[in-house]
Parts: sequence; structure tokens; C-alpha cells
Amino acid sequence: MKLLITNQNQQVVEGYEIVDLSNGVSQLDNIVNNSCTDAVLSSNCLESVDKETAKTVLSTACQKIRLKGSISVAGIELKNLCRDTLNNSLSSDEFNNIIKDVKSVLTSKEVCDQLRSMRLQVDTTVVQGHIYDIKASRPN
Repeated sequence: MKLLITNQNQQVVEGYEIVDLSNGVSQLDNIVNNSCTDAVLSSNCLESVDKETAKTVLSTACQKIRLKGSISVAGIELKNLCRDTLNNSLSSDEFNNIIKDVKSVLTSKEVCDQLRSMRLQVDTTVVQGHIYDIKASRPN
């Protein structure tokens, strides 16, 4: 099974089981642990909930990954967003547009640390601008 964790503002991807965080996180409990070959936490879905809930969503999603399965997590890299704002690379209007629906931010380091604590191997961490994309897998 392929799993897409999103929020009401994200597009649906065909071929994925959808968990929409705007309906609450309880949908994740209905998915069997170790059943997913691929899980994707779409950009900004973790930012759409408070920080403790975001951590819970991430750890629960990790439990759904089977051996040799993978997970992708995208989100806002807080340090880069602040740096770009302070360096005037990002206007206050652009900054406000980015954070208008944000309830919390998990940095790429926090996400990587949590993935590792769930015994996943972080394969890649890419930061472009103020957005990170982390890919991890569950080894044999």
C-alpha cells in the first residue's frame, strides 16, 4: 500500500491511500502497521497541526512503513526562512504568505532525529530555499 498524508489544502495523488489531517489524525490508526511500501507526508501537512500532533503523525507514519519501505517528508526549514527574511531575500508579504496557515514547524534536524529514533535510515536530506525534502527507508 502507498500512503499520502496531507491536509485539506493539498492535491490528491492517484494510487495512494489518503489520510487528510484536516479530519484529524485518527485515520492513521486505521492503517495496519508495517503495511506501507511508500509513505509521503506532503509539503506543509505537518505545519497544519500543532507541534506535538506533528510529532505524533510522523512517528505513527513511521510505524506504517514495512521492511524496505520508504517515507518522504517535506516541510519548512525554519532557519532558512528566517535567514531569507532577515537578508531581504524574502519580502514580508512573501513571508506572511508562507506562514499564514502554519501552526508549528519541525526543522529538518528534528525530523531526521525522529526518523532515526524510529529505526529508519535517512537516505537524503535536500533543502531548497526554505523547504526541505527528506527521504528515509526501513532497512532489512
